[in-house]
Amino acid sequence: MLVDLEEILLQVRGESSRAYLREAVRSYGVGAYRAAVLSTWIAVSYDLTEKFRELANANDPAAIKIIADLDKWITLHEVVQMQIFESNLIKIAQATFQFFSERDALDLKRLYEDRHYCAHPAFASPSVLYSPSAELTRAHIVNAVRIVLSQEPRHGRAALESLREAILRPSFPQDLVGVDTFMGSFLARARPTLVDQVLAVLLKFLLLRIDPALEPYQRLLAMIIKVMFAREPARCEAKIREILPLMLSGADDQAVWRLYWLIAEDARFLGWAGDRVRVRLVELTRKWKFKTVIPPFRIAVRVPELRDAVRQAFATMNDDEQFILFEACPDPMFFEGAIAAFADSKGSRIAEARAAVLLPVLAASSELKSSHVLAV
Repeated sequence: MLVDLEEILLQVRGESSRAYLREAVRSYGVGAYRAAVLSTWIAVSYDLTEKFRELANANDPAAIKIIADLDKWITLHEVVQMQIFESNLIKIAQATFQFFSERDALDLKRLYEDRHYCAHPAFASPSVLYSPSAELTRAHIVNAVRIVLSQEPRHGRAALESLREAILRPSFPQDLVGVDTFMGSFLARARPTLVDQVLAVLLKFLLLRIDPALEPYQRLLAMIIKVMFAREPARCEAKIREILPLMLSGADDQAVWRLYWLIAEDARFLGWAGDRVRVRLVELTRKWKFKTVIPPFRIAVRVPELRDAVRQAFATMNDDEQFILFEACPDPMFFEGAIAAFADSKGSRIAEARAAVLLPVLAASSELKSSHVLAV
């Protein structure tokens, strides 16, 4: 389905950029395809430069230097330097600011090359009149809007730093609805490359703990990843399948253990991590020693691949540890151990306390067996 070029003009952010692109659309409409390509490149080069200026105004160090150099060349009428700057625009935008992907950069480079042929047709062929096709010209206009003219001037590093700072603020939402609202605004009209970058860095923050300041926010980081997955499931699943096995294959056991934060949000993370990581997590769960922090067991009992490892770990605990775990996670697989711990209670007070926990759970369970009650 062809895109209406008049409608696509409405997607352009800047008024001046829209005016330049409108010239391209009008030229296209009357068959002046060389003029259309030239105007499209003018719109792109102007818009990228303005994006650098916006970032410079926001105190981005790289953008400040770029704009300072450009303004100096403009003041001194250094035409050669300005031409070099124009020829490097796409490289700067992609390599320095990650405005777009390498694949998108190729589309823009094709526009830049075609701009040369349109402005200097003798460079194409001395005997043939160069004229881009209507289809190629339309593609350049559509790509210019999609890749550059409709996008916010936010590069990968700045976006990631702003997200990190937001998470550390007390005002950052702690519930799923609030996180979804925040991330919806944060990723509004975000390029796919930015989504990939944010997802990869969040996984590193959570699993590899590359930022000590974010260590207390593990549950929140997992929640943000869940929200991103819900918004773009196909893209996020593909990216997770790609990077998670690589990230954890050589990581220490603590990083593998922290995978439980993600499994708590979606059990499929266990499979997405790959067989090597899954086997390691099963073994870590099986050898788990009792601690006061037991949320992973609450998660593991809900995952079929991990239940047997939980059962084996439970069997190695003493009565007190088994009953504490049962109280925190009253799963049917722990019934026999909890009943045995109750039967072995040392003193009436301990027995009464355990009975207060055990009997309501057993009474509500369909797996209550009369043999257990009689044995007690």
